[in-house]
Formats: sequence, structure tokens, C-alpha cells
Amino acid sequence: MKLERLVSFFSVNPSATLLRSQHAAYIVYFLYTQFKLAGSITIPHSDLTQNLSEFLDDIHATNPETLCDKPETYVTNWSTGNSRWLRRFHEAGRAEPVYELTPSTEDVLKFLMSVLERNLAFVGTESRLKRIIDNLSDIVVRGSSDPDRRLRHLCDERDRINREIEAIHAGGAVETYGPTAIRERFADAVADLASLQGDFRAVEESFKSITRDVQKRQSEASDSRGNILGFALDAEGALKEQDQGISFDEFVRLVLSPSKQDELDAIVARLIEIECLVEQVEGVERVRGMMGHLSEEAEKVLRTTRRLSSTHYGDHPLVRRCRPVHVSRAPGGRPSTGA
Repeated sequence: MKLERLVSFFSVNPSATLLRSQHAAYIVYFLYTQFKLAGSITIPHSDLTQNLSEFLDDIHATNPETLCDKPETYVTNWSTGNSRWLRRFHEAGRAEPVYELTPSTEDVLKFLMSVLERNLAFVGTESRLKRIIDNLSDIVVRGSSDPDRRLRHLCDERDRINREIEAIHAGGAVETYGPTAIRERFADAVADLASLQGDFRAVEESFKSITRDVQKRQSEASDSRGNILGFALDAEGALKEQDQGISFDEFVRLVLSPSKQDELDAIVARLIEIECLVEQVEGVERVRGMMGHLSEEAEKVLRTTRRLSSTHYGDHPLVRRCRPVHVSRAPGGRPSTGA
């Protein structure tokens, strides 16, 4: 962490300007309810301004001096200039512009949710330490191609499982988490889910950077279309070889996995049977809709890559083979692949 970067961040970064704005609490709350609480990735201009108008009416009933401009003015200000808390763009099939949260606003929401939940609930130190140790152990085991190390690990796991099975058959008590440990782990899982959903804006920005590079090359008269196509394919291939691109591809496969969808359905069914989670209604609902929401987020990122292919590369045969899979919602709300 360097001083000059901190000075620059607090001076011009949209995340900092949002946190430092006069009406930050009202703005953050409105954006959170419209996008996160409502489970919306994009919102049409007319809907957003109408919802903001109703929100301002409610505020002015008790605080008439707060946010006194017109809704259209705020929506414009929040998506232009140094704010850039919303991204305004035109979506295929819509006659009006739509808005989505920017990566900077996603960062603010994640930060505030983390701080506020930590203050209002508890700090999940035990569950997080266990998760750190489990992750490190998994890296040690699965990061090595040594067959002897893997076999020792599997044998240790087998022996541990057999001991537990024998103890239960012998009438021993079943080891369970206490209510605090259950709530702690559940809170961690819901927080991770919220953080994951916020990360998609950053993933999308990485894909869009390719588009900007291609557009720049297209504007240079010296480049032939063949050279531009070659550059674009090289750039897309390079992104897919980066850690973020590889992770995103694996994520899409996981979201589309029928076995994982069935596994999640079974998990949710058991979650609602756990007595100490009865009051965690919002968290359970977020987990229940997890695959559907994540598939929508993935589809939005994939639409960016499709636009990159169709707009800049045309129908070149190499490009057609590179175009990504379509993620859609199957009957029942499950994600599925489509042509």
C-alpha cells in the first residue's frame, strides 16, 4: 500500500467518491434495494427513475431537504462524470437504455455489507480459520502429482470415515456443529455468495477491455481486417489462458452441471429443516436462487464475448467456432445450455 495510490484513490476513485458523498447512505441503500435485494442485474431507465421517484417521496416525508433534485438528474449524475456508480447502455431488444452497477459500486456494497454484518452479528473467526486450513490442505494434496502423497491422504480419510461409522454403529453419539457454529458457517456462505455476484462486473470489464483494444486497432487505417481479426483472436485466446478466464470457464461448467443443481436442491431442502436457521429467511432464499442468479450473471458476461465476436469479427469461420455457449433458464428456473 503506497501513499500516492491512496491519495489518488480518495481523490478520483468512484468507490471513494460514493462513500464520501453527502447522501451516501441514501444512495447506497437505493442502489442496494434496486439491484441486490431485488435480484436485478440490469434495470430499464423508466423503471429506475420511477422507483427513485417513489423512494425520494418516502424520504421527503421526513427529510424534505435530502436529495431534492429530480430523479432523472440523479440517474444521469450517477452514470456520468466522476461518479460512474451506474453504467448506462443499450441492450438488444429494448427501446430505452438500461443501467447496471459498476465494479466500483459493487466494491462499496461488498465493503459495507461486510462491515455492517460484522458489527450487527458476529465475527466468524472459528469457521474462517477452519476454511483457511482446509483450503491450504487441499492445495497441498491436490497441488501435487505424487501418487504416494495422494494415496496417504485417501487412506487417512478412509480410516477417519471408518472410525466414525464404527462409532455410530456401536451406539456412539453423532458429532454435530452447535447452533453458533451452524449460523457462523451459514453467514460465511451467504457473504461469499454476495461477494461472488459482485465480482462479475470486474470479470465483464476484462472482456470489454479486448473490445476496446480491437476498436482502437480498427481506427488505425494501416491495419487490414485480417490483421485485426488475428489480433482479436489472439487477445481472446490470451484472456482465456489467464487465471480469471480459466476460472470463469470452469464456473460456467459448474453452473450448468445437473449433478450440482441436484446437489444444491438437496442442500436447500435440508437447510430449511435446521432449527437454528429458521430465522435466516433471506439467506436461505438467496441460496435457493443461487444457481439461477449466477447463471444470469454468467450469461451477461457471455453476451459481451458474443458482441465482441459478432460486431468486430463478422462471420469468419474461425470466429464461429470460438463463440461461447449460451446460458439460458430451463423450465423450473434452472440454468441450461442453448444454441
